[in-house]
Amino acid sequence: KIGDSGVDFDLEGTYQFGEVGSGDVSAYSIAAVLGYNFGGALAPRLSGGFDYASGDNSPGGDVQTFNQLYPLGHAYFGFMDLIGRQNIIDAHASFSIKPIGALTLSVAGHLFWRASDDDAVYNAGGGVLRADNGSGASEIGQEIDLTITYALDRHLTLQGGYSHFFAGDFIEDTGPGRDVDWFYAMATYRF
Repeated sequence: KIGDSGVDFDLEGTYQFGEVGSGDVSAYSIAAVLGYNFGGALAPRLSGGFDYASGDNSPGGDVQTFNQLYPLGHAYFGFMDLIGRQNIIDAHASFSIKPIGALTLSVAGHLFWRASDDDAVYNAGGGVLRADNGSGASEIGQEIDLTITYALDRHLTLQGGYSHFFAGDFIEDTGPGRDVDWFYAMATYRF
């Protein structure tokens, strides 16, 4: 947070180096988010961000694909957890309001591309979601997330949502390219 301005930001960078087999490792990621809390009634918040994680320029040999090491679902690349932090470019924005103190409504959108058109697309667990298969397309797709969160008390929170993934050119080029819909409901209890 920047003083009392309502502006907040996060900036992170990671560089990986070393050796694997006879190849060298040189991979990196950057993430940046800029947000603004408007304050007052409804407590609206608007944020935008950019994530980049490097990918391989050619299969085998040296490794340029960022290894996310300890993946974390939902936190960065949408609630559907289709995309992980490897060979990815993600431009994202979100908006939330609190119509009543314990209720939060939010919408978020993501635009996904491959960082290297010679590498795969990876899922949130670090596995290959779609191999390159010779596709020159970089657009993976877009995701929109609608979320409702209600904190019943300091221990119990209820959340539900709907997400839609719009398949991009790369997904359509490398196998079934259908859009995906996902609904969910969850309860979190904190001791």
